[in-house]
Amino acid sequence: TGRLRAEWSPLRLFLASIVEANWYQAMFGVILTFHAVLVIQETDTRASGRDREPWNMMMATSLIVLYLCELIVRVFVYRRLFFNEIGNRIDFFVVALDTADLIATYLEMPSLIVMRIVRYARMIRLTRFLRLFTELDMMLKGFVSAMRAMVWASLMLVVILTLFSIMAVELLHPIAQR
Repeated sequence: TGRLRAEWSPLRLFLASIVEANWYQAMFGVILTFHAVLVIQETDTRASGRDREPWNMMMATSLIVLYLCELIVRVFVYRRLFFNEIGNRIDFFVVALDTADLIATYLEMPSLIVMRIVRYARMIRLTRFLRLFTELDMMLKGFVSAMRAMVWASLMLVVILTLFSIMAVELLHPIAQR
């Protein structure tokens, strides 16, 4: 990307220096943590059957607009390269769903529960914030490795249980028929 950056405009270089700065990542980590607190409060409000509080709605709207602006800046900076990273694709998808959900809310259309659940995928972005700290990054990588092993172990268990189920039906069914 060094060769590509030589061709970038001064504005694009300036925005790239901001987006890639550690202080910027830390600031967004704090914003995402604040958003997580808002999501917890909103979930509690919905579960108790109360209407969403106006200040929560205003804060959520502000944060979605902020995420949308940040996404636009990152797409401007990285352009095609933006979509090469899986985290950026997830961000794009989540911000698009957030925006659609926000529009549906203001148009008083029913909000799909799936959109609300997928919206919480934004919390995955907190992992970028954790990478700023070496120890947390190592723990995160260990967690991801352990989850991979658990997924493969679960798949192996399903295959083994299926095989034993087939064998049990083949062996025991004739006996049970008598």
